[in-house]
Amino acid sequence: MTSDYYERNTIKGILALLLVGGSWELRLYTESNPSGIVIRSDYPDPDQAAFYASRADFGIQEFDELFRGVYIPSDLKQWRTSRSIYRRKIVNPYEVNHP
Repeated sequence: MTSDYYERNTIKGILALLLVGGSWELRLYTESNPSGIVIRSDYPDPDQAAFYASRADFGIQEFDELFRGVYIPSDLKQWRTSRSIYRRKIVNPYEVNHP
């Protein structure tokens, strides 16, 4: 079963894949950009988006450099299919103290 939403915590913020219209959009949510920054919006499927994200190959130099060296799995089984508490509250997951 395919979801219409995937997300993954990264050191840069929360990376999300969303189905918008007929294409998949890759967004970065951060504390300073709670509505998200669209990285790319033309992926035909989430697997392709995760594959290119895992290689920091977005076709946009600014984002390629931002994510160079950041671990992003290409396997969607390693991404969440629901919005995390961090995403809902729009806080940086790396600044939260877990009990």
